Amino acid sequence: MKRLKERTENYQVHGFTVLWLMGENLWLKDQITNLQKNLVYFSENRGFYYWELDFKTQKLRLKTLIHEDLSGKIIYLQEEIPFGQGRLIEQLRLPFLSQKLLTIPLIVDLKLAEFIRRQLYYCSPKWLKIQEKYYQRGENLLN
Repeated sequence: MKRLKERTENYQVHGFTVLWLMGENLWLKDQITNLQKNLVYFSENRGFYYWELDFKTQKLRLKTLIHEDLSGKIIYLQEEIPFGQGRLIEQLRLPFLSQKLLTIPLIVDLKLAEFIRRQLYYCSPKWLKIQEKYYQRGENLLN
């Protein structure tokens, strides 16, 4: 994290716009690490987004509308751009181009209450903190 911050700031001081393209070791999976959180960008058109390079398939991947569901799983839309399709700089501008707004379909988790119940039973700090806010209002998170 420290090295990432140093490199990014050094490039910016020298007038460069910094855009990190992630290799295979940093591709997004079901959970997001602190390092990956610091490599996520934001645009009004695509929300939180992340770039990945896939040299095996010769594609640049753009993952957009990134968010965590209540269980901590990462959800996103993915767009693949084959290498050599247009100029790279044009592809990297995709999150900022005027375009139809994207959406992710709502997925209702019927097991969410059970998940939260287990988190409270095992005293997960994240869920205990949320439960405390409900208690202060005279309510219960499970209700």
